[in-house]
Amino acid sequence: KSNDCENAEFTTESAVNVASEEKFDFICVFDCFHDMNDPEGAIAHFAEILKDSGCVLLIEPLASETIKQNENVVGQIYSGFSPICCLQCAKHESKGTALGTLAAPSTIQNLFKAGGFSSCDIIPVPEAQVNRVFVAKKK
Repeated sequence: KSNDCENAEFTTESAVNVASEEKFDFICVFDCFHDMNDPEGAIAHFAEILKDSGCVLLIEPLASETIKQNENVVGQIYSGFSPICCLQCAKHESKGTALGTLAAPSTIQNLFKAGGFSSCDIIPVPEAQVNRVFVAKKK
């Protein structure tokens, strides 16, 4: 932990329990959204604790829209790993959607839009060979 940055806050608590006296400009969610047992609740909470001008940076596994499109080395690894780990995390409490590592981009985008975000765009990052980058804007 460093005290060099006075305007940043780091937390490892549940996404639906993050509390702050001030609203956030920017929320980062790195490679864990697909593991959450209540992604809809997390999105609703993000909308609640984010400033109107704020956004969420989401980095998730590089999944495609169809099973056929996931027939590649990365898709095979994620398909094998997801039921053993990711889906187990997501289903340990029966609340929301269990996404797993192969959550289609449109599924993630639709969840954010249904949760009150005006947009959820995919940001091209050619160097990210196993992940996809999303930016969801509140307004």
